[in-house]
Amino acid sequence: MTPTLKQIADIAGVSYQTVWRAMHGRGRIAESTRQKIMKIAGELDYRTNRLAAGLRTKKSYAVGLLLIDVSNNYTGRLARAIEKRLTAAGYFVILLNTDEKVEIEIMLLRSLVDRQIDGLIISPADDSNYYLNDLIAKGFPVVAINKPVTGIDYLSITSANAQAGREALEYFYKKGHTKVGGVFGPLTSRPFHDRMEGFIQAAAEFGMTVRNEWLHSGANLTETGYNAVQALFSGNDRPTGLFCTSYRLTEGALQSAIDLGISRETDLEVVGFDLNYSRFLSPPIAVMRQQVEQLAENAVSSLIQMLEGNPHPQLSPPPILLDIPSELERT
Repeated sequence: MTPTLKQIADIAGVSYQTVWRAMHGRGRIAESTRQKIMKIAGELDYRTNRLAAGLRTKKSYAVGLLLIDVSNNYTGRLARAIEKRLTAAGYFVILLNTDEKVEIEIMLLRSLVDRQIDGLIISPADDSNYYLNDLIAKGFPVVAINKPVTGIDYLSITSANAQAGREALEYFYKKGHTKVGGVFGPLTSRPFHDRMEGFIQAAAEFGMTVRNEWLHSGANLTETGYNAVQALFSGNDRPTGLFCTSYRLTEGALQSAIDLGISRETDLEVVGFDLNYSRFLSPPIAVMRQQVEQLAENAVSSLIQMLEGNPHPQLSPPPILLDIPSELERT
């Protein structure tokens, strides 16, 4: 005989509603009670019948997750963190890659809607996603992550990008640098724009030199970081500190320094972004790290609130933390 929620409630000595909330990750339940319910459910080999639940509630319990490229470390960790939380809340995740191309994003978005997903978390390929307007106007639950979208009134979960630029500059200042530069992705993208703005504003406050020719922007590719360092070291006057604003740009810049024979101890200090192996470099580099778990928590909790018909909470962007290896702190 298939076990039921009522049987679990009777054994646990709690109400049916409490068991339902525990099994679906809804509402506030004491952790000890939740664990007790989940233990009993496991012993009874209870399985949620999503088909039956969907027929009753007219929900698919599926959420679309559209991200740019899960092959990179940051996006892969973000996808895993989001999936973990949505699964715990009783939702099935359909994860798709857009390769940061609008035409692919539109095609995949239409496919997800045709499959009657309940909601969407999306890292937009473009900052002006006009094709989301119809969904938003119909009250479809949508949460953007990483990039805010201009001209559309819906929830965006982002990091404190301007603050990251400021902290990178302040790090260079404390290390004694007076001439600094930066490598940025496309400035039409709000995160890169904000990182540059925070960096330049802080440089003015600290009285540090940042020449226009020391600021490079382009596609968010390793080639952009590589070519930026090549250009910086083609002249005699060059910065001694370089802020790279994505993991791809950081990798390109580091490879270019190696190829040019540049010493990162005496000629150029690099502050990277979201690089997961920075401590294994010789010498290691300081890295700005986005708080993946907090971003995922903000995105999922907001989407679930929307799915339940509640207004989403007003959340502050999580800070991007500067990770300084101990070797650098001592220098």
